[in-house]
Amino acid sequence: MDKPEYTIGCYIDGSGNNPDEFSQDILDFTENLGYEYDHPIPEGEDKSQSLYEESEDAVDWLNEHTLDSRPAFTYWTVDDGSLLLTANVDEARDEALVIGPKDTRPEYLLEISDHGNATLYNISREEVWSVV
Repeated sequence: MDKPEYTIGCYIDGSGNNPDEFSQDILDFTENLGYEYDHPIPEGEDKSQSLYEESEDAVDWLNEHTLDSRPAFTYWTVDDGSLLLTANVDEARDEALVIGPKDTRPEYLLEISDHGNATLYNISREEVWSVV
């Protein structure tokens, strides 16, 4: 099976779901990619809390296991009830323009406009991502 290639955007819009359904959607999404979790909720535990905590672990798993299939300087996050792959402008700002010894070139260039828009380019000046 080929690895999926991810781009910046929303992968689960849970804004219309209740929190338990949204957590379960994250678990289903990550399970299809190889994440493993223990389905039964231990007796006496709060189901909502358990699902929430497990979905947080699943997002952490996504960040660790999709590095090769998503653009540089991006990360998975949950924001306003949605699972997003988003640009990490701060990390790009810190690392993209770092130049090593004279015989090496940077891998990425980050352009930030006077309005705060950011575009990350690879060394061939091909756009990797852009955010407003």
